[in-house]
Amino acid sequence: VKDGGHLLIVTFDDTAGSEWGKLIEESGLEEIKPRVPRTASLNEYLETLGTLKEEVITTHVQTKTLDEMQRALAFVWSDGKAENTEAFFQNEEIARRIQELYWDGENYVFPFRHHLLDIQR
Repeated sequence: VKDGGHLLIVTFDDTAGSEWGKLIEESGLEEIKPRVPRTASLNEYLETLGTLKEEVITTHVQTKTLDEMQRALAFVWSDGKAENTEAFFQNEEIARRIQELYWDGENYVFPFRHHLLDIQR
């Protein structure tokens, strides 16, 4: 980061207490592909570059169908690996939890907590 400059990083919250973390853990997917919490270690590193300001916001993925929501969430979980996408779709608990917790009567709506990390040098 150039002196006087800013670096802005936007990343989603994958901690155990987040909606995403709970969905993965409670569906059993944590056992297949354990989460690697990155926010704390990323913050530690970024603080070595300059002054770190952090803001947390919530965004939402909204879809009309269960299949669309599963595809969107599988993309996040899979890290682009076909075997991970397949495991996500084969997990019946994921579909059940999405239908039970994230259907609002018209749409599927899933909240993602995001960290906005602003580093000023």
